[in-house]
Amino acid sequence: MKMEKWTFSVNKKIDSDSLIQELQKISASSEIVCKKDDEGRPVVKYKDESFEIAFKEDKNAFTVAYVGTWQDAVDGLESAAELIGVYDGGGAENYIGKYRKRAEAYGFIAYHVQQCCK
Repeated sequence: MKMEKWTFSVNKKIDSDSLIQELQKISASSEIVCKKDDEGRPVVKYKDESFEIAFKEDKNAFTVAYVGTWQDAVDGLESAAELIGVYDGGGAENYIGKYRKRAEAYGFIAYHVQQCCK
């Protein structure tokens, strides 16, 4: 599954702490939870999977990168297979289902980040 990182545009950049605070405000009405990882970067949980958010330095854009399941990200025990989202042998239906689920997550998270950066 070739979906590790997607890039989205944003009107303006905000710092990581402000982004986390803004995302935490909306977490009560949505299915996302936002926390910092060990390096201070925002990590968003959506439907038991986690995604890292990083602003691009040279332009008004950010990336949403899949980093594994939420428990993996919290424990720091991501498996290589989950990090890169490879086919896990569960058959085509499982693969397509995971792809759709992740594609939805990328869009959902990006929408909320863009709303925070207006």
